[in-house]
Amino acid sequence: MKEAGIKNRSAYLRKMALDGYIIRQDYRVLKGVPNELSRIGNNLNQMAKIANTYHDINRSELETIEGDFKKIWQLLTSQV
Repeated sequence: MKEAGIKNRSAYLRKMALDGYIIRQDYRVLKGVPNELSRIGNNLNQMAKIANTYHDINRSELETIEGDFKKIWQLLTSQV
């Protein structure tokens, strides 16, 4: 029960009776992903506003955002 990280005895017994095993997942690697995605979303919103106002897009900013997405993708796919 302690190794599985379950503090409720009845929940542990119920899980073991139904499945016979417990798989514990470690999601610590995903801790920073929502913040990074939010930051990227904010950048995209700012770029869309500028593009709609001035009818121009800064290519270097797009490449920076693309690089950020690639970093997140690598982080997520390396943990599978």
